[in-house]
Amino acid sequence: MLKDIEVVVNTNSIFMNTSRNVISEIYLKIGDFFFPEEGWNDFVVVILGWWQKNIMNIKNDRIGTVYEFDFMDGPWFMRGKKISEHTIGLEFVRNKSDSQQIVFTCLCQVAQLQQSILNATEKLLIELKSRKWHSDDIEELDKIWRLLQSLN
Repeated sequence: MLKDIEVVVNTNSIFMNTSRNVISEIYLKIGDFFFPEEGWNDFVVVILGWWQKNIMNIKNDRIGTVYEFDFMDGPWFMRGKKISEHTIGLEFVRNKSDSQQIVFTCLCQVAQLQQSILNATEKLLIELKSRKWHSDDIEELDKIWRLLQSLN
């Protein structure tokens, strides 16, 4: 059964550190499951940039291709395997010192995952522009977002 996945970005928690990295709550929500956890804080601009590139590649890659949707902090990532032209299998993984623990799995539509990533990115970009924050990472995120929007 296909699940809807939501990329949650809480712009109320956003701040820029002294290295000009933007940090905010960013996590995944599938029904009542949260990954890595509800309220997770991380490098939101960098992460959404990576995830946008991954989803663009998954759309154009062959069936069976696997991508990792990483978080920067902690041992967490989401592994996505293209199952069919329109479906991706997702594993939510915690790296341990000697193994990987899969904490949740589901199937979702590639287009739905892409749209959730795009929506979260748009929400973040609107907030960053309203604060007049600029960095190379923010410019790159905006560029990839515009490209992905144009491919829809």
